[in-house]
Amino acid sequence: MRRLPEIEEKSFKGSFFSPNCPDEIITGTLVIFTDGSANLEILGAFKNDGFLQKRSLITLLGILFNGDKVSLLDSYRGKGVYASDGALVNYSVGTTFIGTHILSRNDEIFKTISAEIDYLQEWVDIDGGDLQISLDLKEATYRYRQPEDINFIIDDNISGAIYFRNEFWGHSEFGNEFKQRTRLHLEAKADVSASELIKNLLNFRKLVSIFIGQKVRILKIVMESEHEKIKVLSPNPSRRLPLKEIQVYFNDKQLYTPLPDHPIVFVKYADISDDFAVIVKNWYQMLETQLLPVTYILLDALANHHVFDESDFIRTWQGVEAFHRLILQDTTTLKAAYKKKMAKLKLMIIDDDLKEWVIKALAFAYEPPAKERLSEIIHNYKHLLPFPITDNEIEVWVKEMGNTRNYLTHFDPAGANKKVSGKRLYNYTCLLKLLLLLSMLTRLGVREELLKDLSSHQNLSINNLANDKLKQIHK
Repeated sequence: MRRLPEIEEKSFKGSFFSPNCPDEIITGTLVIFTDGSANLEILGAFKNDGFLQKRSLITLLGILFNGDKVSLLDSYRGKGVYASDGALVNYSVGTTFIGTHILSRNDEIFKTISAEIDYLQEWVDIDGGDLQISLDLKEATYRYRQPEDINFIIDDNISGAIYFRNEFWGHSEFGNEFKQRTRLHLEAKADVSASELIKNLLNFRKLVSIFIGQKVRILKIVMESEHEKIKVLSPNPSRRLPLKEIQVYFNDKQLYTPLPDHPIVFVKYADISDDFAVIVKNWYQMLETQLLPVTYILLDALANHHVFDESDFIRTWQGVEAFHRLILQDTTTLKAAYKKKMAKLKLMIIDDDLKEWVIKALAFAYEPPAKERLSEIIHNYKHLLPFPITDNEIEVWVKEMGNTRNYLTHFDPAGANKKVSGKRLYNYTCLLKLLLLLSMLTRLGVREELLKDLSSHQNLSINNLANDKLKQIHK
């Protein structure tokens, strides 16, 4: 297993200017931190931002002393510090592009984006290789046994591939050096914006994170644009000039959390290779309208393995409710029936004040109760649990989890003695995580025979629930 190295902090010196005033050039230092965020420190401020509010976002451009162009998007001016030769002003940078000048992430000038994703090799299950030794050159080359490139389609314009370029060199004089490239690559037929490519890249990362069961991170994003070609001496007119690698940095804290040394890969690529194209299509078609809120909750729930508290239960419950509300619930039919019943109810109530109160109190009466939602989801997936579960057990589980959810949401003292806690609450939380994961993967098109094996990860918690004699308490 290979862990990606931490991103190293980088520092660049260069000349910077505002697109609105290109003749006003100020020397400064750009620092890119380990989390992808960046800071520009210059001696003095740009005149055209003098009247901007502190958090107003601007674009700054520059030429680094190594000759590379740089674009600093979504930048805002921070505090200034007085130095002996003037005032040092800091600009916090949202997104940094090294290798090109653009004014906005929405400029449609890009063709490709590539990145390396943590644990992609574990998901693809790259294991073992072939070693070749050259005694004359005192060199050894290790090549992984790697699968063919994995190709997929996102939409009519953008397609993707996961490709593998992994090597290991061993030099007797200089020690060993790994050269591994397992890359996610997206390519567009027509020019698209950086925002579009980055969004699709991050969304694919979310999909892989679900399969792996962890929030995974991206290391070293690079893009290409027809606007930035590498200059070569005496180019052959019949050959296309190579494109310059444009490095992209931004703070990716939304989805990155520390990863365990031995991740649980719930679904490996080999298990879904025949269905992968359909799964990717379902993912991108349903993500924005149905799956995105549930995805954030699911990844948060799966990320917490070592520390448990009541908030884990509430968060995972919310995910199960959200999945039911967005995907299983027929809201149109429920609202139509609700309107008919409310019309009849209004005719029956003569008192106007009472009628107004009833209308407000029943404004969302068409929504199913939380316990009803949970009960439907458990019944939908009980055949995928590791052993048979009776309807009586489901009734007790739903009642106890519903009472606990109500107390932890509203903190009504009357419900304090109805909630569960400790090990039983932990077991219920594991069950909810499993149900949420099964719901998501089923919706994406993962075959049920694979999901039965998935349930074994929560076998112990479900077994404890099924055999806990305290479950017979009815209140």
